[in-house]
Amino acid sequence: MESFHIFKPCGDHLVAHLYEHLVMQTLHRQLFEAGLFQAIDYQAYGIVYSDAGVMGIDVTLYTMQAERFVAQLRQPVAEYDDAMIDCALRQIIAEKGYPLTYHDRLALHEALHQLDTEPWYDAQDIDVLQCLGETAPRGIIAQREEWEADVMEYTIDISIDLELGDPRAAIFIELTHAIQANTAALLQRTYGYYNHGYDRECTAGHYTERQYLLVTGREDHSAQVYNLYELMIRMIRAQGGWQRLLERLQTVDYREQSAPSIVSMIDDLRMVVGARGWRRIVTAETVDDLLDRLTITVVAQ
Repeated sequence: MESFHIFKPCGDHLVAHLYEHLVMQTLHRQLFEAGLFQAIDYQAYGIVYSDAGVMGIDVTLYTMQAERFVAQLRQPVAEYDDAMIDCALRQIIAEKGYPLTYHDRLALHEALHQLDTEPWYDAQDIDVLQCLGETAPRGIIAQREEWEADVMEYTIDISIDLELGDPRAAIFIELTHAIQANTAALLQRTYGYYNHGYDRECTAGHYTERQYLLVTGREDHSAQVYNLYELMIRMIRAQGGWQRLLERLQTVDYREQSAPSIVSMIDDLRMVVGARGWRRIVTAETVDDLLDRLTITVVAQ
């Protein structure tokens, strides 16, 4: 397993926010096309610290397959065209709740290219990186905070019934996290959805992992969203993803960052599955049985 934290100074925080979405969109797509999956092979999060004038990406690689891309991930780039830019802007509009527009296409492309040519700095390799501080937008992207964007929220529940105290509930959480993260990323880069967060309910043996997605517009695409969640389960299986997750859970080491969260297990499941417990309960038969018993519900509002 390998983890690293990279940073890049940035000026105009609106352009930087768009660039960060484009970089993460590119990163997830490239790894997905290589048959790799979030929460199975790797985890990556991007953020713009607009008050400080810097953006960052945190990356953790879980599998040998993901480690083949380490050089590429230490200096990620943004691949984009007008359609990708518009898709990323829709994500940000859904996230912020107000419209964003641009009128000078050439100026926007030049600003994105300038950011793309600046290097990323690895926290492990530098002495001190001075942030640029908060800078005013240059007007390339216009925001209309006084207007309210038309946004639809989707609530996606993945549920299962297990006996109270069944340690397989911990496996269920790991499986659903992978389904949620990868389906949300696919919806983001394809249709401009924004992943608004997660919730969890565990009551009397009924376990639910809940995800919230936002997208601009009021047309109900619940059936399409449902179909993509179902498709993702099959795609992860076809690329050997469930087998790689199984192998990682069978070798859980709580001295490493990749281990499941003990705090979440205590708070939500009222148990701690130890390393010996993971080795005992995580089998191919158990994973297949849990995946076959999942129920997916999508509600738009």
